[in-house]
Amino acid sequence: MIDLKNILLPTDFSDTSLIATRYAIELSKRFSATLHLLHVIEDPGVSIAAFDSFPLPSPVEFETYAAERLESWIAPDDSAGLEVRRRWVHGAPFSQIIRDSRENTISLPPLPLP
Repeated sequence: MIDLKNILLPTDFSDTSLIATRYAIELSKRFSATLHLLHVIEDPGVSIAAFDSFPLPSPVEFETYAAERLESWIAPDDSAGLEVRRRWVHGAPFSQIIRDSRENTISLPPLPLP
């Protein structure tokens, strides 16, 4: 039998992530697994000519936004009875997701959506 203890749900706060969230919540409840909600803040590159006329948010503003979205991403009714661990990190999403999976002994890493 499958034994899931930790499920990783990386999110970019998109509609597709919202669909994945519904599945992750259900799996976490069925297996009494901890749901790890992760957002990776991809730092803007040095050559962003398109944004020259618009000021970019500061790193603290990106972090504040991420923390607020993570906190409200799962409705209280949906998270009732679940252990949800929320965190954000800076970096490239693909490498940070892999790193997070290893560091937190993730049983079910993120799966590609259809």
